Amino acid sequence: MAYELTALIGVGSPPPGSIKLPQNAWLLPLMDEDHNAAELSFAASVACITAEFCGGAGAQTATLYVSGREQTKFETGYQAINDAPHALGITAEPPKDAFDTLGLGRYRRTEDWLREAMPPPSP
Repeated sequence: MAYELTALIGVGSPPPGSIKLPQNAWLLPLMDEDHNAAELSFAASVACITAEFCGGAGAQTATLYVSGREQTKFETGYQAINDAPHALGITAEPPKDAFDTLGLGRYRRTEDWLREAMPPPSP
């Protein structure tokens, strides 16, 4: 089964359109690589994460932004999405890793996160 996610993750005051996660974290789903992570990181550190997997093959990347600048790139195979939240101060709750602690497996596609972030207007 495929999994793909492109999003910003941060801790603290959530930006508009974001989804609240455990440990005072938030997730802002992105439809493309164009994002405002550097701008958002002036308030608090932000990580831009991407993951694409299908049938066990794939890749993860994450970039940490601090004070308006790219600080660290996490490109360590299956660990990028666990390393970036740790850099934001998120603590894995054993036996879970950071990915499961934040509930990033709730949806398998970025579009599903977008639907949660922007529910349809009420009639």
